[in-house]
Amino acid sequence: MQDISLYDSHDRERLATVALKKASRARSANAVVQLLEKLRKQRLKANRFHYGIAISACGKAGDWKLAFELLTNMQKHSILPDVVCLNSAMSVCEKAAEWTAALDILSSMSSMATLPDTVSHNAVLSACARAGQWEVSLQILNQMPKTPRAAADVVSFSSTLTACAKCSKWTAALGLLGSMPSKRVMPNAFSYASAMAATGSSSVWWHALQMLLDMTIEAVEADVFIYSTLTSACGTGGNWELAMLVLKRMLEESLDHAEAVFNSAISACATCVQWQPALSILSLMPSPQVVSFNSAIAACGRSGQWLHSLAMLSQMATRRVDLDEVSCNSAIDACSTGGSWPMALELLIRMDGRMISPSEVSFTSALSAVANCSNWRMCTAMLQLMDGHSQILNADMIGIAMSACEGSGAWKAALALLQSLLTLQSIPDALHVGSAANALRKALGAESAMEFLEVMKRLWQQHLEPVRVSAAAPHIANIAAGDPRVLGAGHGVLAAFKPDLVTTDEFVDEVAALLWPSACRFEVLSLVSRLDKPTSGVLPLATGPAGSLAANWLQSQFASRLVDKRYICLCEGPSLGAVSSTGVVAVPLCTIQGSSNSKTTKVSELGREAVTKYQVLARYELPSTKHHELMLLSVKPVTGRTHQIRVHLAHLNCPIVGDPKYGRGNLSMLPGHRLFLHCRRVKLRDLSGKPFCVKARLPLELRQVLELLKPYLSQPAANWRKS
Repeated sequence: MQDISLYDSHDRERLATVALKKASRARSANAVVQLLEKLRKQRLKANRFHYGIAISACGKAGDWKLAFELLTNMQKHSILPDVVCLNSAMSVCEKAAEWTAALDILSSMSSMATLPDTVSHNAVLSACARAGQWEVSLQILNQMPKTPRAAADVVSFSSTLTACAKCSKWTAALGLLGSMPSKRVMPNAFSYASAMAATGSSSVWWHALQMLLDMTIEAVEADVFIYSTLTSACGTGGNWELAMLVLKRMLEESLDHAEAVFNSAISACATCVQWQPALSILSLMPSPQVVSFNSAIAACGRSGQWLHSLAMLSQMATRRVDLDEVSCNSAIDACSTGGSWPMALELLIRMDGRMISPSEVSFTSALSAVANCSNWRMCTAMLQLMDGHSQILNADMIGIAMSACEGSGAWKAALALLQSLLTLQSIPDALHVGSAANALRKALGAESAMEFLEVMKRLWQQHLEPVRVSAAAPHIANIAAGDPRVLGAGHGVLAAFKPDLVTTDEFVDEVAALLWPSACRFEVLSLVSRLDKPTSGVLPLATGPAGSLAANWLQSQFASRLVDKRYICLCEGPSLGAVSSTGVVAVPLCTIQGSSNSKTTKVSELGREAVTKYQVLARYELPSTKHHELMLLSVKPVTGRTHQIRVHLAHLNCPIVGDPKYGRGNLSMLPGHRLFLHCRRVKLRDLSGKPFCVKARLPLELRQVLELLKPYLSQPAANWRKS
């Protein structure tokens, strides 16, 4: 750059401005700052405009720290920043989601005798939106009417709505959207889309649909972004049919750039495990993108339709859509779900041929496919392959291989894998230890498995930090005296009575608040098993946080199937035999993760091992039924799959009375009752190694049902009270 010190002051400022603008266009913030410093050394008195150019260059380069530094330098050189400079600096912070820095600048404006305007507040609100700081956004928005020249506009509200959407605060978003007209600010399409996103992430899709109707009334034109957001909301809420209708309406309006809506609709079908509608939507797309195919492959994979997933890969090649890592991983997952581990391995090998480097996810998915078939030898071979492929083995991968050993009872291989965890300087957790112990139990018996757990307990005692929680049995007994929720306590274990119609997590929060009012639940109690929301009975809890000695000890007993749980249930259907008859249901189960955290389990050859034992305790007859009867059963789940007892009994055509998901509904012999499933007894060992056995009496409402029933005359007296 030429020496400008020879020019007069007016020309020096003009030449400096030209030079700074030229450097700014090159998007090099450091170059602009260096030039500014060089000009200052040439006796140029830099002004606000020069610093404004430099701060703007920081925005183009995404360097918020440098912008902050420039503001500090301005004050050092007695140059008071004006609102333009400050807004520009806050805009740089906004792009980097540095909401605290933007808020600091906004707060300091009053000390600089500079009043923030609407643009100032909007920059901070946008930064908060990017960072998901919805409460801060609401506070700033509420303060704007009190600040001169800072009237909230549609951008202010939309940014705050976006912050609410990021945190799934749909009630706050709806309230804010509804308040806009009273503040003389009319919502636009972006405002509605942001509020829709909040409802979508919270699975309350009907509010999103209502907003679309409101837009029609208010003559706000819906664009592709609106339809895409609404379709995603329907998918999250488990309503794929409505997502299809939204797509149909969008097609009728012939909007441009509709790929996003198609992709959202396919993703909605994938979330709801609807592979056929997903493929139907894909066929309607004139130019499907890689993300379109990936969602369709995922939909097929979750439904066990691995052959269709492979067909999607072929279609991508035909339509010249390049595969990416997600495409391959989704197809490998599909093969895993479909039980085709050879094809999963072949896809993994093909990735190299397509110049797609297999990632940790790729190897883990293929390893899971092999483990699902209990092929432990192939799993160990794959671990060696991964090691040679520069993939860093981790505890999760070794755990997957151990599950294959567990399934086939290969206890020596399981112990060898457990040793490799120690080689990685990783302390085995309860699931790893439980897998090895279960393999031992299958091969050598329960006593050998328990001896192994005792050895691992000593290892945990050496390496895990002691929990500083007063969880002794006398402490619990004193506080919970007379409280029906606490059934008993031992060293490291607490048993509580969970009622129906409350989730396990909600109930554990109650118990923690009862026993340790000033402590966080996750610091004092951890879950080692669960009961379905409509199920009542004994719920064992570890008195310590997740990963503690107590939690690992109890979880390892559950994982190795050394815990004896007994349930009482009343089922209806064809006779399961005379009183005292026993039976075993051993059919694999597959659990599908639906939307809104809902799960559905079904019998499937591709599912995981599931075994349930039962004994008939009593039989009851109703005058209106000839071929069906009511049977009171004592049930022991050997494995612990989601909804296992309910699905296994439904598989026998004897669903549990009152089962809202797998039962007979209005056709039930006893309609209108709660789920008749109660965890009667849990037996395990506490941390000291002593037997810990707790029983929970059948709740009053279930006892009343039995008292109204008429037993078969030929049967002995029901003995469910002693079971």
